[in-house]
Amino acid sequence: MANQPVTFQVSGAHSVTSLAITDNNGAAVLTYPGSAGGTDTITARATLAGTTVPAVPATATWAFAVPGQPVTPVLLCVTAHVDGTYTAGFGYQNPNTATATVPLGVLNTLTSSTAVSLPISFAPGTATLPVLTAPFSASETITWTLTGQSASASVSSPRCNAAPTVDAGADQLINLATPILALTGVVRDDGEPNATLTSTWSQLSGPASVTFTDPTVVTTTATFSALGTYVLRLYATDGVASAEDTRTIVVADSQVLPDLRVTLVQAGVTTDGQTLQTAGTISATIALSATALPISSNVQFFEDRDGDEQFDAAVDRDLGRTLLPALRAGEVTTTTVTIATDVLFTGNRMFAVVDPEQRIAEADETNNQAHTASQCLAVSLVGQFNPTLEWSWPGTIINNVVTNQVIMAPAVADLNDDGIADIVFSAFAGNSPEANGHLVALSGRDGQTLFVVSDPAYDLRGTGSLAVGDINNDGSPEILAVGEPVTSTQFSGTRDRLLAFTAAGVPLWAIHLNQNIERGGAAVAQFDTDPEAEIVVGAALIQHDGTISWQGSFGRGDNRDGPLSIVADLDMDGTPEIVTGNTAYRADGSVYWRNSGLSDGFPAVADFDGDSFPEIVVVSNGRVRLHEHTGTVSWTSAALPGGGAGGAPTIADMDADGQPEIGVAGAARYVVLEGNGTIRWTAVTDDSSSNTTGSSVFDFDGNGQAEIVYADEQQLRIYQVPSDPASTSLNVIWAIPSTSFTGYELPVIVDVDGDSNAEIVKVSNNYGRSGGTTGIAVYGDASDTWVATRPIWNQHSYHVTNINDTGTIPTAEEPSWTRFNNYRQNVLVSGCAT
Repeated sequence: MANQPVTFQVSGAHSVTSLAITDNNGAAVLTYPGSAGGTDTITARATLAGTTVPAVPATATWAFAVPGQPVTPVLLCVTAHVDGTYTAGFGYQNPNTATATVPLGVLNTLTSSTAVSLPISFAPGTATLPVLTAPFSASETITWTLTGQSASASVSSPRCNAAPTVDAGADQLINLATPILALTGVVRDDGEPNATLTSTWSQLSGPASVTFTDPTVVTTTATFSALGTYVLRLYATDGVASAEDTRTIVVADSQVLPDLRVTLVQAGVTTDGQTLQTAGTISATIALSATALPISSNVQFFEDRDGDEQFDAAVDRDLGRTLLPALRAGEVTTTTVTIATDVLFTGNRMFAVVDPEQRIAEADETNNQAHTASQCLAVSLVGQFNPTLEWSWPGTIINNVVTNQVIMAPAVADLNDDGIADIVFSAFAGNSPEANGHLVALSGRDGQTLFVVSDPAYDLRGTGSLAVGDINNDGSPEILAVGEPVTSTQFSGTRDRLLAFTAAGVPLWAIHLNQNIERGGAAVAQFDTDPEAEIVVGAALIQHDGTISWQGSFGRGDNRDGPLSIVADLDMDGTPEIVTGNTAYRADGSVYWRNSGLSDGFPAVADFDGDSFPEIVVVSNGRVRLHEHTGTVSWTSAALPGGGAGGAPTIADMDADGQPEIGVAGAARYVVLEGNGTIRWTAVTDDSSSNTTGSSVFDFDGNGQAEIVYADEQQLRIYQVPSDPASTSLNVIWAIPSTSFTGYELPVIVDVDGDSNAEIVKVSNNYGRSGGTTGIAVYGDASDTWVATRPIWNQHSYHVTNINDTGTIPTAEEPSWTRFNNYRQNVLVSGCAT
């Protein structure tokens, strides 16, 4: 009967205080105290078919199932309470390979003055978290006995250790004229494991250094030396457990007042043309300035019947009001009312007014209202061009290592379906950009971390480019990243992998290609009529599930350190081609054209000659050339001034002449070329490290002339073409220190926080240097005068028609050159029909 379960049932007017179980030639023998003194025994024989349970005359019952080795109770720790009572936490050790059941009774009992429910089922292994918690008094010792083994708790037992609680204090706005701020933090601890508690104030971010009088005490002072937003951290540890809290301090040059503004009013209503009865909803988008403390306000909606743009209760139609919750600094929210009323006439303007009582003193009272036609008026009311830091991500700790280096182009899309764009990128630690990178996603609203992929099995190249798009048509975007080199079973040696993740950072699949991806990356597009999109990496076409359809043997869009091939319907036949620097591939992998005598390079497309077909701009080995869509070379430029291989080209109308220009970054110059290959304007830069950085362009003020946004090793700059036709130098209209060893990265222009204004997303690192900046920075205009743009930038080869705002891939992509005729430029949006 070895290993067969045997159950004994004993009844009697006595208690069983001891027992013995032996195995005697297939019989289990239980010895227990007899009802009339001495001992009685029960013998049972077990067969493979079951267990024999002999009946024994008696009146009380207990049952025990033989599990094998005993289950041992373990005292984990004791918690002391402020009322003088205690609670013990018990675990256990079950050395058996199966779950043991120990019924209540002599084999499972607790000596306690308080009734406690005891567990009876014990999984194999060791329970290090409490399965039994039992209160007891200071004068008590409680003992849990389990299968003959015991564990006891008393006031002298080891104490449980909880992490400290930390409160750094409320966020605050201070004046630079009085830059010393008293910090009064609160740190509490349970005194365990000893009385030693260490607290430290530190600076997480800010435009300049903060000086603490004594950072090791919770009550100290901090001195600020420059305007801007600072994040301070109060950290506490008891030597085992730790906790922290942050506090945001805004340093202004005077007592900066808050600024509430209505950025958009939209009506979703239907109107009966005969009765003018109107029903539906009206929504208003409200924004609070980035330097304000949390504030709440009413929002009034009304139909303006007398045309004076002011609410008059005796004349205008009151459409209702809402109460906004307290908005945080820089926060944007939308509030909605439902209406059912008659209107003066179809399409009459409906207004929204924030703080209609004017109870809040504001920096600007003129932007507190807007109406349903506002977005169809002037695109932008431009003030002084004044970028300011909206928020930054200085890095984080991943796998116990400070990870804050970013040297690649981030992607921006709404990953968590909250209506706000999110930023996803690869971050690495120290001086290892080609390995040990981690996928990180931040909320575009405020930089809060959405997820970090810390599993080393999915480490990335820190320099690899990302792409985002709903490739499998499941309604949520996927993320495509370049994995660090690992051994390939398909190809010899080590190879980069293309990794796919869900929008939440969950790995989906990983594949090797026949060539390394390095600093390059993927592009997503639709090549056929099925609902799923395809993926392009270099000269490879990949299905949404990671299946490789084919890999080409010639050009792959590489200008030294990895491919940035693009997708374009060159011959306008409805099926796109994969375009590289010297080869174009059909969707089936056949070669459309190839220039074998030309070097590969970074491509981009636009219509430079007005024939409705795209021309291909290629940056290759320090020069720029233009191909017709058939592959014929139209021109090759002179060598880029200042040298360098040259980064991915940007195409936009930079001088408002109605024709596109080409922007390329080299080693020591940023260069703008006309469509005929003439070098027209340059600016001095410093990028001797990679000289393959990209750039972006955007018409920030909506005047038809795009500004250039570029970052080299030292600074982020915004350039503008000079108004003097004789000048050959670009004007620098703004610059700020921002360091990078540089790779393929470029600044990204998007509406990242949902405020209907464009922002600049900039990466930085101090790899290979001492000092410098790291992480992610988001810049916006201090007066919010930059025009609105899309909330998405999904890949390095971004062009407007490649991706929908939702992250879905167009089934039939509109040629970008027929309507926008730009590349790596985001579009102005006004919300009105064109």
